[in-house]
Amino acid sequence: MMRRSFSLLKWKQVTSSPRLNPFQKHNNRFLFSFGPGRNNSSGNQDSRIISFQGNAFFLSSNQQHSHFSSPVPSFSNWNEVQGTNRVDVEIISKQKIKPAFPTPLEWKTYKISILDQLNPNIYSPMIYFFPNNHQNSHLNINDLTSQKRHLLKQSLSETLTSFYPLAGKIQGNSHIECNDDGLYYVEAKVSTHLSNFLKISDNKKINNLLPFHPNSIELLFNTSVAMVQVNIFDCGGIAIGLYTSQKIIDTQSQITFLKAWAAQASRSSQVEIRPSYISPHLFLQNPALPEIASFTMRPILSELGKGRVTKRFLFNASSLILLKEKANHESCSDVMIVTGLIWKCFMDASEEKSGLKRPSILSLDVDLRARNSPPLSPYAIGNVSWGAIARCGMENNERELHSVVCKLGNAVDEINGDFVEGIKGEEGFIRLCEILNEFRELNSNKKVEYMGVTSLCNGGIYEVDFGWGKPSWACVGSANLGVHGLMNRVFLMDTRSGDGIEAWVTLSEKHMAILERAYELLRFGSLLAN
Repeated sequence: MMRRSFSLLKWKQVTSSPRLNPFQKHNNRFLFSFGPGRNNSSGNQDSRIISFQGNAFFLSSNQQHSHFSSPVPSFSNWNEVQGTNRVDVEIISKQKIKPAFPTPLEWKTYKISILDQLNPNIYSPMIYFFPNNHQNSHLNINDLTSQKRHLLKQSLSETLTSFYPLAGKIQGNSHIECNDDGLYYVEAKVSTHLSNFLKISDNKKINNLLPFHPNSIELLFNTSVAMVQVNIFDCGGIAIGLYTSQKIIDTQSQITFLKAWAAQASRSSQVEIRPSYISPHLFLQNPALPEIASFTMRPILSELGKGRVTKRFLFNASSLILLKEKANHESCSDVMIVTGLIWKCFMDASEEKSGLKRPSILSLDVDLRARNSPPLSPYAIGNVSWGAIARCGMENNERELHSVVCKLGNAVDEINGDFVEGIKGEEGFIRLCEILNEFRELNSNKKVEYMGVTSLCNGGIYEVDFGWGKPSWACVGSANLGVHGLMNRVFLMDTRSGDGIEAWVTLSEKHMAILERAYELLRFGSLLAN
């Protein structure tokens, strides 16, 4: 048995190295260069390097001298790290779950789309908490959990027959090898009741319910498409932790997979979920596109290496109504109004932190399935989404809530049927390059601040039912610890009641210290402790 604990990400300053060939040994470190990069102000090329020394790794840039390191996570218990609220997570099994039926030979190679190619192999976490609703059952807890464990594995195997890419391996930036290798599957026992666990105020502790801790080196070079950890609580409650690779799975695809697995487990015939793999046939890949191109999608590398923290804010139904009235956008969607408020408060906090106004860019992920003509299946698998880019200048009138929401609405409106048609086929790559170049130019100015928003609202995350009831809570995990964690990121989710929004916001520690006490934000949203 292994007992898992998290080890905090440790930031170190290491000496920048000259340009090196891939996998050179340098000063007792093995290094891999991401370069060449763009020219810096000195006329030299900016390359980024991953180096390994002992059980740590570092990312360095010869331009900014900003680096990070991540030790391999230790396995003990949370009490040793936190000093309070002792909770042990014991790993009781690890295995690969294979599809119930072999994947046909003609499906063994799944060619990814250009939209998949432009997404990095970063893992998106999701955790679903299911209370034990069979407290009065004639079965004891052990027998009941044993049945659930068997059901989950059997139904997952059956589900993977149609979701066969999720049991395969990512091969570079071109395809998924659907070799039925199996989905990485972990079972763990948690030494507390589910209700007690959810009262713990430290959001970071939920990371141990995931197959790998977010600052685990294994995630950096993992080629799995999906990974699962099933956590059994003392009371018989269950938490299912899931990782899916952004390389081919967007948020809607992830929810589709969970719904299909749950429907298979509960033997529900209400909705038949048949995944569609049409995306690569519409958004044609470019075989020559290197994997490093995926990092042009967002300013990811420029934001690594800085201390960051994640906080949760709740916006209930009555607050959303008042917020729309204040912004004079009564017909605006809940997602749009909450995004607008957070963006406005983010810009205000930036000004207070630096003493300067800066132009700002916000990217809001937009689902392309319904915008295609004719609409694609809601069960289309892959990255069938794109970021709507909104820009805000430095004038005060631009930063009023009404104006900010208008900018968001205009940006989303641009992601329409014509946009989708423009990125299809042989000419799609050219159009995407034009869009990405525009975005890169906008973000190349270090005076511009960036925020990225992903919404899981209206996706049906609280409709996932494995046969023992719907989740009492679902969350994206504490994203601030992982080496893949991104700065200035917001995840929006429905509340369980369905009429509110929960926002997970990740910022620098200094930025968050200002944002979390912003009057306008706290007037409509509540900062959640647990």
